[in-house]
Amino acid sequence: MNNLVTQMQQASFYDHRVDLPIKVIQTHISWVFLTGEYAYKLKKPVDFGFLDFSTLAKRKFFIEEELRLNQCIASQIYLQVLPISKQDNNYILGINNNVKDYVLKMRQFPQEGLLINMFKSGQLTVDLIKQLGETVANFHKNTSTSDYIKSFGKFEAFTSMEETYVKKRR
Repeated sequence: MNNLVTQMQQASFYDHRVDLPIKVIQTHISWVFLTGEYAYKLKKPVDFGFLDFSTLAKRKFFIEEELRLNQCIASQIYLQVLPISKQDNNYILGINNNVKDYVLKMRQFPQEGLLINMFKSGQLTVDLIKQLGETVANFHKNTSTSDYIKSFGKFEAFTSMEETYVKKRR
C-alpha cells in the first residue's frame, strides 16, 4: 500500500493536470488525494469488526456503495469508481487489468467548505446547521430501507458490534 500511496502523490499518476503538491488527507479508513479539480478516495485495508475493508472485493463493494448513496444528494461531487492496476512496479489509474485497488473519483471542493473549517472561521451559522439537518432528514426519509437495515439501530445490534470490536482489538 505504501508504494501506491506514494505514487498517488505524483502528478504522473493522473491523466489530467494536477496542482502540486498533491495534498493527502488521512482518516482512520481512507486516504484522500486532492489534485486540484479532482479528489480521489482510497480505502485502507482495515478491519475494525464493525467496518471491514480488508479485501479488495470488500473495498470495491463499499466504495461503490459510497458512490451510489452519495450521488443521491451530491451527484455533482461523486463521479465514479476507478480501478487501479499494476504493471511492473507502476500503478495505473483507470485500467481494468491486474486490478490491485479501487478509488472513488470526486470533484474537489474548497476545503473552506468543510464544516470544521466553517466553524473555525465563524461561518457555520444556525441557519446552515438547520439546512444541513433538513437535508439529512429528507435523505433518510426518502431512502429505501428494510428490516435488516433497521436492525442495526437496535441496542442489541450495537452491543454485539461493540463486543466484536473489543475482541478483535485484544
